[in-house]
Amino acid sequence: GINVTGVVTATSFSGSGANLTGIDPAPTVQATADGAIAAGDPVIVKSDGDVTKVVQTVAVNNPPSAGSNARIYSDNMRRPAACYIPDGNKVVVVAHNASSTNPLESFVANVTDAGVIGPWGSVDRFETNNCQAMPGLCYDTTNDKVVVLYYSTTTTKIWSRVGTISGTNISWGSRVEVLGSGGSDNFSCKRLIFDSTNSKVIALFGAGGGNNPRSRVGTVSGTSISWGTESAMNNVESDQMDMAYDPDTQRIIAISKAQSGSEASCHVGTVSGTDITWGAEAEVVSANAMYAAITYDTKNNKLVAQYEDNNAHTVYKVGTVTGGSTNTISWSSVGTCLLYTPSPRDVEEYRFA
Repeated sequence: GINVTGVVTATSFSGSGANLTGIDPAPTVQATADGAIAAGDPVIVKSDGDVTKVVQTVAVNNPPSAGSNARIYSDNMRRPAACYIPDGNKVVVVAHNASSTNPLESFVANVTDAGVIGPWGSVDRFETNNCQAMPGLCYDTTNDKVVVLYYSTTTTKIWSRVGTISGTNISWGSRVEVLGSGGSDNFSCKRLIFDSTNSKVIALFGAGGGNNPRSRVGTVSGTSISWGTESAMNNVESDQMDMAYDPDTQRIIAISKAQSGSEASCHVGTVSGTDITWGAEAEVVSANAMYAAITYDTKNNKLVAQYEDNNAHTVYKVGTVTGGSTNTISWSSVGTCLLYTPSPRDVEEYRFA
């Protein structure tokens, strides 16, 4: 045999090394586990060197690329509202035609699995009155109907209609009065949302000389809709409003911006039959809240309120609804998500609700 002290370097070997000790036959990595990891589970290495189980993977198959824009209509269509129709993968758009006498017109298009919208169906002019304000629009998943809410300058009333989709066309039922007089023509004061728990349509609008937020609960039947008793959300003169539906607490969340002082506040609404009751005011911000909007994050069970501050920054707050009879909202600290906000009126005019 050969006795060696030090390091021996060999360029080739002969025979088997199966009886050698202190050598792992296959490459392995030893690490400290953070949490339970079963055999075969994919893991990631954390910044502290420990490994943890991968809890979610996302695979994107044939991700769509942005293509060129497609003109829907050659006329000057302003302040559109849009909603997605999951039953059939369609999108509906309603806007007023500023190239004419501001009548309301609607369009329907298919949406492919790849995210391509079109082709668009024919234009349907369903209201010939002067309707310059942005309409409210929502989809009733229970009855497979589209509902529109709009203000007519011609009649100074707020009206609603029920739409039925067939292919890329939509037919509208007769208009039903929501507010007989004193309606507001403010461009952002007509909102609709669907309460899937109670199968009801909620309308929010400005009413009276003070343009105060008012609401009604609608029930769709065939090609028409009936409305419950009008309910006051608050008595603050408001020029902007928005709504979201919280499926976790089964509540309606509405936000309004005061015309004087620009305070933004929220109320939680509870639907019972054809009525809605509103909880106490939950202040979002005491001043300088322009173009307030609200939505609900179903993944994290949180509200997200957004507004523009006096520095033209887009600001957001995250809120949590607490149940029970109080129906209150607790808000997080302010976060800024943009250093500059595009012209809010332009946003309203081209917003897809």
